Amino acid sequence: MTLNSCFRSKLGFSNHLLSLLTVGFLVLVSNQSAFAGGPKYVAGVSYFNPGVKGQPVIWLAGQVTYSVDRGSLGSLSNSQAVAMVDASAAIWSAVPTAAVNLTDGGSLAEDVNGSNVIAGIGSGNPGASPTFAQPSDFAPSATTTPVGVVFDTDGSVIDALEGAGASQPDNCSHNGVLVWIDAMNPNATLSHGVIVLNGRCTTSANLLAMMSYQLERAFGRILGLDFSQVNDTALTTNANEPNGTLGWPVMDALSGDCGPAGGTCIPNPSVLRLDDIAALNRMYPVITANQANFPGKILTAANTISLQGTISFRNGTGMQGVNVVARPLDSNGNPLYQYTVTFVSGGYFAGNHGNPVTGWTDGQGNRLDRFGSNDPALQGYFDLSGIPLPPGVTAANYQVSFESVNPLYFGPVSVGPYILGSPTPSGTMQTILVNGLHDGSAQTVTVNVANSAAGLSVKSQMEAVRSLNKIIASPIISSPIKIGRTGIGNTEIQPQPLPATGMWSSRFEEVGASDWFILAARGNRIFTLVAQALDESGNPSATKAMPAIGVWDGFDQTGTTAVGFGPAQNGFAPGETWLQVATSGSDVVRLGIADQRGDGRPDYLYRGWVLYADSVAPAHLPATGGPIVIRGMGFRAGDTVTVGGKAAQVTSILPTEITAIVPANTTATTGSLDVQVSDQPLYNAIAVIPGGVSYDAGSNDALNLITAPANQVPMNVPQPFSVLAEVANGNPAGGVTVTYSVTSGTATLGCGQSTCSVTATGDGRAIMPVTATNTSIAVVTASLTNGASVQAHFFGGTPAAITALTPTLYLAAGATAQWPVQALIQSGGAPIAGQQVTWKSATGIVAPTSPATTSSAGMATATLTVGSLAEGQTATSNACLNGGSTCVAFSAFGARPEFATLIAVSGTNQSMDTATTPVAVTLRVLDMNGHPMTGCMVTVSQSLYAWTPPCPLHGRCAQAQLLATQSTTVTSALDGSVSVTPLTLPGIATNLIGIAATGNAGSLTFTIEQHP
Repeated sequence: MTLNSCFRSKLGFSNHLLSLLTVGFLVLVSNQSAFAGGPKYVAGVSYFNPGVKGQPVIWLAGQVTYSVDRGSLGSLSNSQAVAMVDASAAIWSAVPTAAVNLTDGGSLAEDVNGSNVIAGIGSGNPGASPTFAQPSDFAPSATTTPVGVVFDTDGSVIDALEGAGASQPDNCSHNGVLVWIDAMNPNATLSHGVIVLNGRCTTSANLLAMMSYQLERAFGRILGLDFSQVNDTALTTNANEPNGTLGWPVMDALSGDCGPAGGTCIPNPSVLRLDDIAALNRMYPVITANQANFPGKILTAANTISLQGTISFRNGTGMQGVNVVARPLDSNGNPLYQYTVTFVSGGYFAGNHGNPVTGWTDGQGNRLDRFGSNDPALQGYFDLSGIPLPPGVTAANYQVSFESVNPLYFGPVSVGPYILGSPTPSGTMQTILVNGLHDGSAQTVTVNVANSAAGLSVKSQMEAVRSLNKIIASPIISSPIKIGRTGIGNTEIQPQPLPATGMWSSRFEEVGASDWFILAARGNRIFTLVAQALDESGNPSATKAMPAIGVWDGFDQTGTTAVGFGPAQNGFAPGETWLQVATSGSDVVRLGIADQRGDGRPDYLYRGWVLYADSVAPAHLPATGGPIVIRGMGFRAGDTVTVGGKAAQVTSILPTEITAIVPANTTATTGSLDVQVSDQPLYNAIAVIPGGVSYDAGSNDALNLITAPANQVPMNVPQPFSVLAEVANGNPAGGVTVTYSVTSGTATLGCGQSTCSVTATGDGRAIMPVTATNTSIAVVTASLTNGASVQAHFFGGTPAAITALTPTLYLAAGATAQWPVQALIQSGGAPIAGQQVTWKSATGIVAPTSPATTSSAGMATATLTVGSLAEGQTATSNACLNGGSTCVAFSAFGARPEFATLIAVSGTNQSMDTATTPVAVTLRVLDMNGHPMTGCMVTVSQSLYAWTPPCPLHGRCAQAQLLATQSTTVTSALDGSVSVTPLTLPGIATNLIGIAATGNAGSLTFTIEQHP
């Protein structure tokens, strides 16, 4: 079993932390397998045998043999270096109440140096322990040399293992001595470790003094001891710990007061402190069964005192991660700080269980739950046994106090079970006095924290809710906050829909707790997920829960690796975790949030938030800019909106809707522009709709041909050139500018110029009459501002004497209509006035009995009565000139109304305040071939509700009062259009939902919001 347990001294920790933070959090947590407070390693639920779960991992029978290098150590000869190693090991072996013996096993088989070192797995990787592939007696499997001590005389071994320059002598406080355990047995015993001494750190007496101290710490690590937090503030300005530095243990978390120049790191560095001795006694007690193996040593229990117990929340859950401090008192009742002994509660319980977001294994594939018990009885348990009484004292009173573990003690210098950082305790724990302790005394202390998070009163809960609302609520509307678990069904298999507002709060109340949600997200969206840890009062905290955020495709199998995740506390705000997600296609996203340690306890409250922009309307704006409405979730007061990087003026914000005014296009920007909602800089949260809005045509808008003149056309007779503008998904691009230009030859446009512009109607249609003026080929191009275009190619020929300008009508079968028709009379391309045109009646068409006389423009007009026609029936009325045989046909076709469809022209999606009157809703009826249908019946139903915020993406809409209803029937006009007057109540905020229906399946929904 390969482990990472590299020893670092005080400045080593500081420098190492900086480099880790520079690289990223993933590096920091990579393969940090070391565990627990007191013992560094505690057997867990995987890898180790079940019978040893919760026990410290130690050397079998306390017998440890180390073998030393054959070479020199910088300025020291081999014998001098060996003497320094033996002296450091001897201080641990000399503890009279500890069943441990460090023995010099003689020399290794070689002089280990840069010429014979081959780095193994883990070498050169930040956060991963180095491994020797050669020499073989240093490999993890070399159990015949359980501990190898390398004298790296010139730094080449360290450079080979950790990279060129790692052995630099200007940072000997960091790299003077390296140590790691790289093999363990399933029976909870250690089997191999390595110590490397840097010969480049032997050039002065001060550096040698520091190396000696570092070597003592290294043997403590080899024995399986954790770092300790003892008198942590002894050197601060306002310290109130007399003789506090005298209590600093050899296993102090920051290696005392070491500096780059070396020297004395702690007072009397060659003498173990009571904290070191007590930790060693707990792991290696002398008992009757092993006393004979350690001549001269005495029974641990009979010659020390024991203070054990449990710290728990009010609900009985163990409170892990509290530094329990025991100090004897002098005759005046004052604490003797130099004899301080500590233990972190829950030291035998797991501090990193793994989680479904960031995974269950470390960077080398080892399960995280291989260390630490899962027995709830150990969760808040502390073990202050094996404490020697102060020198010359036969009995003493003890003060037991409780404190937070320094939040800087994580990763390589963690103290206690939480490798990723210890949470602050919850509630108030009073100092406890235990009197009359003497050798062999054992006391049990139970601490139930009455005012801990689990014991919040109803009043306190309401205060916490109000505090949270102040932090996240918009002044326009308060977002609902829920204290406690988010409810039934909140599992990976059965996730909940996200709250409509995109905001919620929850707790990780028990170990392994996690929250799961689903969000239906459109394709091509960027959104931000935020989870911010809070303390009991609702304030952001970096020392409580460590929420990690993961996302999956909603249809991924449960238990699979997250598509992406945000590791805990990677944000800018206190306690914030954030993750930005980009979607390629519309999909359901599964969101998981868990404590990164897999931990759970009553004070692990967090606030969740999703900033997501779903849609923006309108998609096209004129060059003068204008208002847009962004719908989504998680919008908050103070959010800003940019379009194409330019600030838009936000006029209103609701949690699900933002209204903003986009500035005019002063720089002639073309194409689609990103719409971004930002909640910065504190949370670094954004929601983006890429290409959501454009000034005029968007980048992917297209132009399709409907009708256009082609080949030979009558000279000097206007011909319709009509096009359809569409966005990328095929929806109409209403409001865009279509420019018609004569790009080759000679032709006349309807505006009388060679270039004309037309604004497309709401259904994306634009039309321009074009006229051939000679027999040469002419090309007319219709184009959008983004370059999309279609062309018409035609030339003029001898005109007919009579031309139908309105030749065809598509009439709903069974309906009747009055059809205004026009005919043009020309001679040699010139209009003729005063000519008689007679329309003839036919089956299905009744024509006027009197002829029509052409105007000065050569136009003759009449109104035909058409219908009713059968489905598929064609009725034709011929219009003849001056009663002769020169005629032209006007045809009416009986369209099938059961196959009619509806498309929006304008006004189908409106949002405004109550002071604004909505415009009419205009629709168009098309037959099965896409022709506008006349005389088709359209049923319109309108329901007017009291205004409520928009419905969530999932779940039920908010209940709203129905204020009025209306049902009407309208008939489509000659161009297929129908107009609907919206149902309103003046001055009242309402939501109107309307449905227009025709035929068997043609329907269209329109909505009008008049918000407060």
